[in-house]
This record gives sequence, C-alpha cells and structure tokens, in this order.
Amino acid sequence: MVDIHTILNDYRNKKDNQTQKREDSLTASFIQLPECFFDEVLTQHKLGRADILVLIFLYRQVWIRPNVYKLHGVSPLVSHTEISKAMRLGLEEIYHALRSLEELGFIEVFRTGQYFVRKYFTKELDLLYGQTYDNFEI
Repeated sequence: MVDIHTILNDYRNKKDNQTQKREDSLTASFIQLPECFFDEVLTQHKLGRADILVLIFLYRQVWIRPNVYKLHGVSPLVSHTEISKAMRLGLEEIYHALRSLEELGFIEVFRTGQYFVRKYFTKELDLLYGQTYDNFEI
C-alpha cells in the first residue's frame, strides 16, 4: 500500500522540477535600438508610456525578428490583441498609441495590423543615416 507522504513528496518533486526547467529556459534577449531613439526621438517628442511600448514592439517586429518585408520596413500583419497581451495594455490604449505614432510620422498604417515602421523613427533621421527603404516612399 502506498503511503500518502510518498505521494505528496513525489508531487512536490515534480513541481520543483517544472519550476527549475522554466527557470533554466529563461534567458535574456537583447535588441539593438538606434541611439538616436534615446538622444533625439525621446527628447524631442513627448511620447507616453503606451506610445513607447507600441513603437518598440513594432520596431522589434520589423527590424529584429525575421521578416521578409524588412527591406521595406513593413511589419507583417499583427493582431492588436497580441500587442495588447504582450505589452499588458488595454486595446483602447493600443489604438490611441497607434494613432499618436502615425500622427508623429513614426509609423504609417497600410491596413489594420500592417505598418510601415521607420528604422530611424523620423524621415529626417532616415535621410541623415542613409536609410532609403529600397526607394520605398509613402
């Protein structure tokens, strides 16, 4: 007959092993952001927390992760719900941030979920750093 203490002890060990596996699989990832984002964009534009989070999320989608449209600076179709969950923001905050970023010229909305994202965040900085988007202009 199996003792209850043996069962509980076995349960705790499995739980500890799962926690250890999850901790082992967590590794920091790093992205490169142009220094002009910190030196010029953040100092010259009053961006809210949601604006910054959404801009960086889209930047990662276009310039950091594998993307067949990278040459043109276009993000793949992105679910607003996906952005909301990843950034822990409400959908209304996401919509407001997208409108704000488009008004500032940091992104251009082709259709819901597909965006042109400037590598250097403004057209002037693109020209300064020689970013041409393969002669792609909006």
